[in-house]
Amino acid sequence: MPWRMDELEHVIESLARLHELLTPCPVPDLGQVVDDPGYISEFAWWSRLRADPSALEPPPPGLPTLRAFQDAQGRAARRMLAERLGNR
Repeated sequence: MPWRMDELEHVIESLARLHELLTPCPVPDLGQVVDDPGYISEFAWWSRLRADPSALEPPPPGLPTLRAFQDAQGRAARRMLAERLGNR
């Protein structure tokens, strides 16, 4: 469902606040954790998704339209972000 403007502004303000609070990164040695072979598999699907966004997982049983819904939401979010970043 489309965002209401008050919801969208609240989310954007919250993300901006998180950015302020978490810069610089408060997690010591985060780069080492992400590069650890034990954790790499947790992040590997991001690379696959970036390489081929259309190769999403099959829908779960009973939710045949879930992936189409997620795709539509993702496209809407990318458009909204592009518009906001273009207005800077």
